[in-house]
Amino acid sequence: MADKTNIGPTIRARREAAGLTQPALARKLECAEAMVSRWETGRVVPSMKYATRLWMALGGEVSDYRDK
Repeated sequence: MADKTNIGPTIRARREAAGLTQPALARKLECAEAMVSRWETGRVVPSMKYATRLWMALGGEVSDYRDK
């Protein structure tokens, strides 16, 4: 299972590298803006449903972020 203290900064860095704001990413993923914030701060780990959408939207693969 992913370490939720490490996944948030990865999501934020990928989002920023993609030139997206939190609201823009939320619209792209069809989720609440607050959810993106919770992921980035590590309060919540994305469900598989959103993890798949998230990585696709940010140009990555789910396997890029799993614990090694």
